[in-house]
Amino acid sequence: MRWLNKSRFYRLRLLAMMIFLLFLSMFFLPLQERAYGLHFKEPTPTPVMVDFIGKITINGYKAALGDEIGVTDQYGLLVGRTTITTPGQYGVLHVYGDDPTTPQHDGADPGSVLIFKLWQASSRTETVITQAMMSSSQPLGGFKPSGFPLRWTEDKDKYVVDLAVKVDAVPLFSGWGSIIILTLLLFALPYKKLKKLIDA
Repeated sequence: MRWLNKSRFYRLRLLAMMIFLLFLSMFFLPLQERAYGLHFKEPTPTPVMVDFIGKITINGYKAALGDEIGVTDQYGLLVGRTTITTPGQYGVLHVYGDDPTTPQHDGADPGSVLIFKLWQASSRTETVITQAMMSSSQPLGGFKPSGFPLRWTEDKDKYVVDLAVKVDAVPLFSGWGSIIILTLLLFALPYKKLKKLIDA
């Protein structure tokens, strides 16, 4: 292609370098931040809580360090969160109830349906964990099997709930995937080979 001369090629390479550095700043640099569980902010702690514990997989694989679980009540209020510190396991996850001594709504009401969400740090995606992705295994210590849908019950209740989350894969050749492939081509291929590839 006649438009791709050497001068434009090196300009494109410089542009690709800038895009690549931008990608690094937007994706890789926040890894440390994400590892410390900053996606779901801390809920308001109250003196009443229901605890959950269990196993967690994502598309059949153990959830990774830095992944998070957030819990909201049926009104969307964040009432619990935890960061995965052991691959494939979560908890103890404290889910706070409404404090009867305060005028504001600061926790889940008794009987309120709980909505679990997964934040996958590697793909930076949030997924609602549906009831079909949940199961309740055998009692574990002081934790007992749970009924469904998950609800906030009474203070000091403890439940075992395993999570088998299904997350849709992000296509490689869409969005950032396409930019990465183009950037790598501009970095790796010399001018003559890239021009020949485009002309083919």
